[in-house]
Amino acid sequence: MITKIHPDLMVFIGDYDDACNENLLDEYAIDKIINLSQRIISYSKYHEYENISKYFDEIYEFIDSVENGFCFIHCMGGYSRSVTIAIAYIMKKLNKTYDEAYFEMKKERKSIGPNRGFVSQLKEYEIYLDI
Repeated sequence: MITKIHPDLMVFIGDYDDACNENLLDEYAIDKIINLSQRIISYSKYHEYENISKYFDEIYEFIDSVENGFCFIHCMGGYSRSVTIAIAYIMKKLNKTYDEAYFEMKKERKSIGPNRGFVSQLKEYEIYLDI
């Protein structure tokens, strides 16, 4: 299920199946796609130790460069990686703490769950952003 990450932002998240559904992407006027299910971050059984935070600012700039249409962030399940990137985006764009961004996102998408390693990186990002 494609979900808008925040009422004021032109960014959606979802899962791999959503990303493969061209009709759905057209329906939501998706112009740019960020794929976190492959190439950017590799899979391993130790995924909570992956450094996803090194992509926060680069992805922020990419999302902000979208002038027309919407940006879609996806991972395999639409639950952890894509949510982590979306929360980081909300934090920087709207100057929100991790907790504020998490709960605002939770209002839009009930099924979210960044793993504890990603949560730790988001809290470090909050310090970096000086929020």
